[in-house]
Amino acid sequence: MIKVENLCSKIREKVVLENLNFNSDADLTFIFGRNGSGKSTILKSFVNYPNYTWSGKIIINLPDLPVINVLENSYTDLISKGILFTFQDPVEVKGLSNFEFLYQIFKKRIAINKAEDITREDFNFLLSKISKDLGIEEELYSRPDVNYGFSGGERKKNLLLQIFIFKPIVLLLDEIDTGVDRKYLSDFLIPKLEEFILGNGTKTFLVTHNLWIASQFQKLSKKFLVLKEGKSITEILEKDVEKIEKFW
Repeated sequence: MIKVENLCSKIREKVVLENLNFNSDADLTFIFGRNGSGKSTILKSFVNYPNYTWSGKIIINLPDLPVINVLENSYTDLISKGILFTFQDPVEVKGLSNFEFLYQIFKKRIAINKAEDITREDFNFLLSKISKDLGIEEELYSRPDVNYGFSGGERKKNLLLQIFIFKPIVLLLDEIDTGVDRKYLSDFLIPKLEEFILGNGTKTFLVTHNLWIASQFQKLSKKFLVLKEGKSITEILEKDVEKIEKFW
């Protein structure tokens, strides 16, 4: 179970979220809302994202992550505990190889399990196997930069590599349809995400404006939340998703 109590946030004195309360034990929790309503800020709260002022509680109690209050842990500690936040527009980094970027993500996640003993050669073998299983060409992770010059589809493939390498306990996804079309989503990205979530028991939160996406995840238990102006959050039934505008 994941429970949010009286969550508030500010950035540069601007109030973004006010006293939000909700909980979820679903495999996949959707968060809908208008632009600027604070949806992405909710995702950031789960990693105690820097430069924000947070208050309230976010209690996570899962088999692989016994009871913690997220807001009492640092951003770095939460990553090592297995909480992964992904950006709508992934950061471009020139001069850092994609392989090294993925290797450092891997090390952060399993640092508590003697990641120092896993060499780059060992990791290369693991990454090659994961890429092959996902149908992702090895050339992608051999590129000299991170996401720089990548197409929308290549960025999503890189995102999948991060997820399958990191193996998060809690996964936070922001607008997964950015830069790709419906065919790419339905034929590739969504089936791979669903496979991962089911196979690993990962609790996932997904921010989206795209109502169609909600209908594409068929194998997971789902919950639907609507955020209004950062001040209230309402749970709705799946049958009401198409009429969601009346809730915000």
